[in-house]
Amino acid sequence: MSDERFSPEQAQYLASLPAVISITGSRIRYAEWFKRECVSSAENGESPTVLFREAGLGPELIGEKRIERCMHRWRTVSYTHLTLPTT
Repeated sequence: MSDERFSPEQAQYLASLPAVISITGSRIRYAEWFKRECVSSAENGESPTVLFREAGLGPELIGEKRIERCMHRWRTVSYTHLTLPTT
């Protein structure tokens, strides 16, 4: 569904979710706390799909591929911002 636009009803529902900052066309902007929570929980073995579904963002609405891409992007950003301790 990532290339498709959300219907007005879907967009209204998505915009009402705490994990969503904004929605335009086919793009969803997620809250920083949600991104961090997803990365942290996934690193502890939880399923990203379950995490998104619990936030009201199930794959039947936003698509499994969108979840996969978000998690990949967020993990990459998370690791690039880590600082190594100096000795």
